[in-house]
Amino acid sequence: ELNKESRIIKLTVLGEEVKLNWTLFNKNGNYRVQYDNVAADQIASDILNGTGYTLAECPTTTLSMRFEYAQRWKALQKLADVLGKDLWLDSSGVHIGDKGLAKTLTYFKTVRKTEDSENIINKVHLLGTGDGINQYTATAEDIDSQNAYGLRERAYMLRDIEHEDTLLLKAQKIIADNKDPVEHIEIEAPFTSDSLTLDVGDTITINDAELGLNGDYRIKRLEINPTMIKAELVNTIALLSDKLKEYYNGLESLGVYAQGATNLYSVQDSDNADPDHPLELKIYVPPEAIKINRVKLNLIVGPFRAYSKAVLGGGAVIGTSEASAANTSVSTAASESKSLSLTIHDISEYYAELVIVNHWTNSYTNDITITDSEGYSATTDHNFESHGSYVYSWKRQFSSRKNSVTIDVQLSDTAMDMTLLVVHDGTHTHDITLPDHTHDIDFGIYEIDTGATVDIAVNGTTVKTGSTGETDLDITQYITTGWNTITFTPSDLARIQASVFFQVFIQSR
Repeated sequence: ELNKESRIIKLTVLGEEVKLNWTLFNKNGNYRVQYDNVAADQIASDILNGTGYTLAECPTTTLSMRFEYAQRWKALQKLADVLGKDLWLDSSGVHIGDKGLAKTLTYFKTVRKTEDSENIINKVHLLGTGDGINQYTATAEDIDSQNAYGLRERAYMLRDIEHEDTLLLKAQKIIADNKDPVEHIEIEAPFTSDSLTLDVGDTITINDAELGLNGDYRIKRLEINPTMIKAELVNTIALLSDKLKEYYNGLESLGVYAQGATNLYSVQDSDNADPDHPLELKIYVPPEAIKINRVKLNLIVGPFRAYSKAVLGGGAVIGTSEASAANTSVSTAASESKSLSLTIHDISEYYAELVIVNHWTNSYTNDITITDSEGYSATTDHNFESHGSYVYSWKRQFSSRKNSVTIDVQLSDTAMDMTLLVVHDGTHTHDITLPDHTHDIDFGIYEIDTGATVDIAVNGTTVKTGSTGETDLDITQYITTGWNTITFTPSDLARIQASVFFQVFIQSR
């Protein structure tokens, strides 16, 4: 604008950074950009990508943030604000750091000093993304300020912040900038060549006993003309009062940032298990679950369950063996057989014990005949319950030593598992005769209750031992996003039924 009479030319100049507000930040065409635990300098580099501007400096602090249709310069402002740093642009590039140098003014006068204690904040609550109990929160406070000025408490919505560490970092910055009264000092000084080196953000040390000033103050506003400089100094450059409208009114973000929803679901499994083969329940929690509210485990420990049995066998004579020892215990066994035989050599006495086991699911009655080659004979009968057993024992002593004695066992009707244990003082041989036999398929559901208890572990951490069942066992603290493994190890054969209930908050993306 040219004033011909006074020959004064007025220019309106826009900073170079205005160009960074001409375009919106997007990544691969996506204008909703999410960062989870990403270094701040990487975020800043992404914002500047394709603009022709380079990043000169930025902290490497790890942050979690989201941008939605944000102008690039405003996105950088948001990043700098969370970091508690200054943002500026010069010939070397974009800076996110601490702006300003320590400068000296030799002659100046203090025009006015004001102190603002109305906007002190010494305790702040920030609310990030989410709703209700799923909302991220962070609280920071300064006890010394509270003792000096009383409790000054505020709460603000910052729904675009999606990580508690980032939210806490911002809360701490607010307290650091606003826990003390803000001092405004307006000064004037003669123009010198050094005046041209001053810049907003520079620090000037002022000692003015008359006004009670003694400390470092940063230049907030600077005006330079050919005869004089005027500057407004403050004891903090980041005034919350200057940013309330832009950052903390908590309203503009409500319509911009999609939130999410609380999800309820359950995962179940049931199977037979034993100490060597535990039941493992695999559960996946997606990374979008930003809050795991509740995880409850329900468990039923029941009888081991089988469904059918079928057996087919052919006759055979299973090899013989011979050994010699004094006072030796020997045994022989027959599986699903009706006969069993054991020969012992060069003995004068023996003690025998016969164990018969009914492995079938039905009950059977068998006549049992036991003989030896030296005239011993015994016959008895027994009603074998399902999976029941019977033990018969006897002892023989001879008046003279025998070259060999053969013991035979015969069942009348149903083949069963037999074991014969003999303690003797000689050598022995034995053979087992398995006659041809078949068994019908026995369909049905069969259970055996062993009284087993269960040990419970979540992701390798033991949660409960000796459990006989659980209702709403809280395992929330052991569950994380990603794959989780809940292991149920019984003390014996058992059937395990497990159900896990989840309440998680899934964030919209």
